[in-house]
Amino acid sequence: MISRRGFLALAGVSGVAATAAGCGALTAEVAGRLLTSALPPPRPFTVPLPIPPVARALRPGHYEVTQRAARMEIIPGTTTEVWGFDGLFPGPTFELRAGERATVRVRNELRVPTSTHLHGGVTPPDSDGYPTDLVVPAGHAAHGGGHHPVTVHTGAKDYVYPLEQRAATLWYHDHRMDFTGPQVWRGLAGFALVRDEEDDALPLPRGERDIPLMICDRAFAEDGSFRYPSVDPSLMGRPGVAAAYMAGVEGDVILVNGAPWPIHEVAPARYRLRLLNASNARRYRLELRPGGGFTQVGGDQGLLAAPVEHRSLPISPAERFDVVVDFAAYRPGTEVTVVNTLGQGLARNVLRFRVTGRVRPGGDPPCRAACRLRRGPNGGRRRPPGCSISGAPGKGRTRRGRSTACRSGRGAHWPRRGWGRPKCGGWPAISTIRYMCIWRIFSCFPGAVGRPVQRTRDGRTRWTSGHMRWWRSWCGSRGTGGGT
Repeated sequence: MISRRGFLALAGVSGVAATAAGCGALTAEVAGRLLTSALPPPRPFTVPLPIPPVARALRPGHYEVTQRAARMEIIPGTTTEVWGFDGLFPGPTFELRAGERATVRVRNELRVPTSTHLHGGVTPPDSDGYPTDLVVPAGHAAHGGGHHPVTVHTGAKDYVYPLEQRAATLWYHDHRMDFTGPQVWRGLAGFALVRDEEDDALPLPRGERDIPLMICDRAFAEDGSFRYPSVDPSLMGRPGVAAAYMAGVEGDVILVNGAPWPIHEVAPARYRLRLLNASNARRYRLELRPGGGFTQVGGDQGLLAAPVEHRSLPISPAERFDVVVDFAAYRPGTEVTVVNTLGQGLARNVLRFRVTGRVRPGGDPPCRAACRLRRGPNGGRRRPPGCSISGAPGKGRTRRGRSTACRSGRGAHWPRRGWGRPKCGGWPAISTIRYMCIWRIFSCFPGAVGRPVQRTRDGRTRWTSGHMRWWRSWCGSRGTGGGT
């Protein structure tokens, strides 16, 4: 007869074995059923990465977009009809400011009703894009409400976003009752980036080094059109998909910003990548080849309390990761591939970056940029610690007599007065900052422009405790941090 202790030990071993088996199964995970293309896929990493255009305001705080059909060359050599905002897939990117109300008029010129949802937005109910709050094209009747009451707007609707929320990477997409899946599959989605003073204050990559990346999978018919297993392909009658796809649909072509397995040239510098999984069901576990990692600085609802290092990123449908990748860690000419370790075959590839040997405008090496000085408050030209007179990285000396090298990682005090102000822009008043960590931050992010302090009511600048923790952790993790 087995003892109680023996029974518990046996049960524990069995549980561990079952758990290990389950975890092993996750490496071959599928979240939906694969729908294959009838059209031969293109060779990966031959199509340039498109960058969605930025939406232009009609006047401050007011935008207008039109949902309409258009033809795009997604698979080289053929065209695909997409349903897009302004006929684009992805739609235009909205650059918004926290606390500044934005009104977006959405016109519907498709043949089906739509409802537009700002995913992650803190939005009032009448602008939430509820599934039965429908915009119906002129001359068409509403469909897709089922047994639920339907609110109908003919032709267009104004969505009002107060944006009383932190900076974050959001996305907008169709949300029509019973038909969200197939209508997003056809292209009704795009980015909305909310920025605020906190985001501005951090020395994160900006401009062309701040890239939104919409990752999704699709399947294509022989004529280039999107394949989707709808019960009613017109999307006007009976909702639903074929029984085999009730758990979700996975395509066999991976698109990034609407391009199949694209390639993008990057400078040897840090880039901010705003990753969105806009797939119907597919999950990704993203990794970099031939090595490297991601530094996560934000998630679905905005900036993290501190950066988090990842060797891989598991990302589910609708999830966002705001990460920084340092391409300066690779030799010029290196091709860095983002792969999905949960995928098989071609679906294991996502996109590729080719590292060039040049830093584009706005990407001066941090030490050289910091050495281009304006005249100081006493009329003389001075150089900060860590820069030589010629502007090249070298050794400098503070008024306190401390010597520090540009890449030494040791901190040094800024004097309160007497030093000139760098021309590289976005810096706070040097005379109000006592610590060297501000400069070390620029060693972390080449070419970054930011205001890493907050301004008080009396006009002075100051550090916040949150910023200090964030930057101390960030710089210290790279051996470039220093005095605090």
